[in-house]
Amino acid sequence: MRDIRRKMRDYGMVFYDEKQQEAQAEGVRYMSELYLGAPPRPIDFFKNLDIVRPELKERAGQLAQRGGRQLVVLYGQAYVGKTCAAIRLGVDLMGKGYEFCRFDMSYSMNASNYQDLVLEYLAALPEGTKVAIMAENMSYYYSHIKQILERCPENVESLIVLCTANRQDHVSKRYLLDQYETLEETPISEHTSDSRFANEIYDQLEQTNHLNKLRTYGDNRRERVAYIRQLNDLIDVLYVSQEGRRFVRHYADWLDEKPDDVNRRAFLMLCGFAALGVSHLSMKPFLDMTTQCGMSVDMQSFLKAYGDAVQLQDNRLQLRCSRLLWASIQKWLNTDELLEWIRATVCFLARNLREKEENQRNEMFQKLIKVNTLHKQLGIPLDKILDQLLLGLEPLCKHLSYYWVQRGICHRDLTHFEEANSAFSEASEIRNNTSFHIRHAQAKNYMEWGVWALEHEEGRAYYYFDIGRERLETLIEKAPYRYFAYSVHTYVDMMVRYYRKSGERMSEEKLQTLALLLQRLLEQNDRLGPGITKTFLDY
Repeated sequence: MRDIRRKMRDYGMVFYDEKQQEAQAEGVRYMSELYLGAPPRPIDFFKNLDIVRPELKERAGQLAQRGGRQLVVLYGQAYVGKTCAAIRLGVDLMGKGYEFCRFDMSYSMNASNYQDLVLEYLAALPEGTKVAIMAENMSYYYSHIKQILERCPENVESLIVLCTANRQDHVSKRYLLDQYETLEETPISEHTSDSRFANEIYDQLEQTNHLNKLRTYGDNRRERVAYIRQLNDLIDVLYVSQEGRRFVRHYADWLDEKPDDVNRRAFLMLCGFAALGVSHLSMKPFLDMTTQCGMSVDMQSFLKAYGDAVQLQDNRLQLRCSRLLWASIQKWLNTDELLEWIRATVCFLARNLREKEENQRNEMFQKLIKVNTLHKQLGIPLDKILDQLLLGLEPLCKHLSYYWVQRGICHRDLTHFEEANSAFSEASEIRNNTSFHIRHAQAKNYMEWGVWALEHEEGRAYYYFDIGRERLETLIEKAPYRYFAYSVHTYVDMMVRYYRKSGERMSEEKLQTLALLLQRLLEQNDRLGPGITKTFLDY
């Protein structure tokens, strides 16, 4: 047992029973920085310094009573308290007889090795052990988490895996879990308008002597709780308490005082990448990437200048409050410069990437070139994404299907339907024409082409649309569970859009087909099923 712990420590696993002993040894000397935006430390939870969400107070007991193999995903936007919520659940499970450890997948590890290491650790545990394992940012590796749960050895009486996930990543990768029976999805929000949560925050700050400047926003408890509810953002509440003003204004003024030098450019790059979902970076890759972007960064100088907003822990850089920092840095960030940083970084990553690789390098590559995020989250025009990023990446990325899919999406959204079809064909060839996602994208491209042609090439509209319709119907007939809802949503949406725009009446047979598909969605409790059903019923 001692040997397996030593080995897992070398790979980065943190055992919370060991951290509990350290916390007891620290006694009264410990001064927490949790309310100042610092990453949580194990001792914060053993000393009950975290703000516990009312909906999680009984959750550990419910999980322990259920036992068996369970997956709990805590998802939400960046910097809303997902990590604290997951650690609190793990520490509470310790009180229910569970061993609790945290094991994040490192930058240098691939998902298969991660899976094998966890299974090796579990197999070495004594008979009847109950284990809770927490892992951060695991959406891209859900299929491996599922494998760990399904292959968990019999000596482990109960295994509960606690994963945190960015909301967008969780929604886009949830299909990897199929119909996993014990999946429990827990949304974590920054909102403090709920009266129970606002009172919990007030009680905790008062108990730990951290009300501080929050007192200036009300003469009594009732007025201060009302102000917490009005702010409606946990991070803003904590910053008002400590700094006397809201986060965005505080950091906008803070950054305004920084010199326009290489450190500021590196910081802005980190903020831009975080807005795309790259929430943390190991130090060496960060230095490699800044070098590729023409920045010679000295880490000591960088951390001295930006240590208030950038945390280095376990050799990993992480932005504090990245969700709110994005609003603070807008006026300094140049879109053309950000696209150039992305281009240089993707070129650096792509040289060593292989198709279907599952590691953080590939995850970062995918997040940096995801067209929908670049366009909607960062507000970059599609023509800029195509001309200043995607076209120039072709020489180094042409061996990767994901590159061609994103290029196809960009062409399609720009109504370059022939170019989109060519890009999707390149992606399909790389995947030996077996990828459901790519065939779905090809079918949707033809349907979008048909809708567009109603105004621009009317004689060909039904021809294009019908090619896509037939292809998507074939996919739906054979779709495994994980893809069924995804394709039905597209199919119903495109059918309604086409017939609304054309003015033609959809046949009773087609209406009946759509109704039956939507009924299956609702029977499967598809999260977005009610929305697309309303679209259909309105039509």
